[in-house]
Amino acid sequence: MSSHQNSNNRIRIEVPPFLACMLNAQEGKWLVLEPEIGQKTTIEEALKKLVKDHPEFGKIIYNPDVGEVGEQVTITVNDNLIQPEEVTRTILNGGDKIVLFPIYTGG
Repeated sequence: MSSHQNSNNRIRIEVPPFLACMLNAQEGKWLVLEPEIGQKTTIEEALKKLVKDHPEFGKIIYNPDVGEVGEQVTITVNDNLIQPEEVTRTILNGGDKIVLFPIYTGG
């Protein structure tokens, strides 16, 4: 195949500026990460790896009371909205794009 063959086991995680600042990204800029994944890696496993490298980020992503992805963030995979209960069972494939959106509240 082409020289892109090595990227077949990578996913793309896009983090908006509001959340990216917790990952030491440049202020006001989206952060794009392209970690490698193994076979049958779930969204939860990919996020846990991200949190392991950036513990502060976990405080936003996870509900500390139950240790699961909280309702503070909306997750899409390939532009499809992922429900909280799908995070543990949705298998990622190389080339998938995850986007994390903070939930905004207020009036």
